[in-house]
Amino acid sequence: MTRLVAFALSMVFLISCSNTNETADIVYYNAKIWTGDSSEPWVSAIAVKGNTILYSGNNYSSYKGEKTTLVDLDGKLLVPGFMDNHTHF
Repeated sequence: MTRLVAFALSMVFLISCSNTNETADIVYYNAKIWTGDSSEPWVSAIAVKGNTILYSGNNYSSYKGEKTTLVDLDGKLLVPGFMDNHTHF
């Protein structure tokens, strides 16, 4: 019985770790994209769904679907996230 419970819990854990990527509405690629993340400050692609950034990195293929619009930025600079850059806290 203990083995069965341990196996069931292991399966639940493994299933909860599965990758459930959504497809993006639009992917911007072939760009110089500043992320603001010191561990990876520059990437070449960003995937967006609605008003949400799903992915930023260098391999966007898992976010590309049949209806995804691909935009080649031809090496241009993209700095996402500036909505109001004059804010006082």
